[in-house]
Amino acid sequence: MGRMINLRQLEAFRALMLAGTTVKAAAVLGVSQPVVSRLISDLELRTGIQLFSRAKGRLKPTVEADLLYRELERAFVGLDQIDSFMKGIKTVGGKLSIIATMPMAHGILPHAISRMRREVPDLDFTLRTVLSRDVRALLDTQQFDLAFTNFPIDYPSAYSLEFLRANGVCILPLGHELASRSVLTALDLADVPFIAMPPETRHRQKVDSAFMQSDIVPNITVQAQSGAIICELVAAGAGVSVVDEVTASAFATKGLELRPFLPKLTYEFRILVPLQREKSRQTEKLIKYAREYVAQAGFGT
Repeated sequence: MGRMINLRQLEAFRALMLAGTTVKAAAVLGVSQPVVSRLISDLELRTGIQLFSRAKGRLKPTVEADLLYRELERAFVGLDQIDSFMKGIKTVGGKLSIIATMPMAHGILPHAISRMRREVPDLDFTLRTVLSRDVRALLDTQQFDLAFTNFPIDYPSAYSLEFLRANGVCILPLGHELASRSVLTALDLADVPFIAMPPETRHRQKVDSAFMQSDIVPNITVQAQSGAIICELVAAGAGVSVVDEVTASAFATKGLELRPFLPKLTYEFRILVPLQREKSRQTEKLIKYAREYVAQAGFGT
């Protein structure tokens, strides 16, 4: 029995099957033609199988060679996948799984992810957008790299990073009569058709409290599940509303007027990290880009 079969022999065999001649196979592998011939001979000696018949100076694959090649291709597909995966780990980790509530998904993460994609085009993202009330169940799975979420939330403080405090703003359709005012109050909105979130949401409770401080009952004509939907409704002329400035800014170009709202409303957002894993280079970088965008946008000022 000859020397043990090795990966280099199989690579030479595969290259020869694909290229057709030892000269071309050598070029593919970056070696000399005699090296390819020797590797093929060693493989035949080790297996005890004639893989090529030699006629008129040319090599012709045998039936056994065709069978080996088909089996080998399945193995090399797996190796190629592993190679791609390892390259991803070496560069930035390959994949990022992100959970985000609506304001973060609409107003901040598109900018941070886009910037990171330009820098690291091979990095894959999974962005799962959820309502605030659904975040807790996803956090329990720990199947994420970062979570950008409304605060407060029940999560260990050691794994909760301060991120952003944003103000509430009043949003109006373009050309609305109240757009002439630089600041809007709960009193200004007393008789105006108002779009609100459901009563059980923290946002609704926050807005209701602001109206109660002014002894005003808002004229709620539409209820919607998220700030993003509310922005769409306001832009379409269905009424006015109060949302956080992060969400409002993401929809400003769709036909919204934004005005500061009093009494002042504050919305806090945090970044959560998994309990059992250290932050990777790519998560650190995405956090950095998200923070830089927040600073540039001037939220909370």
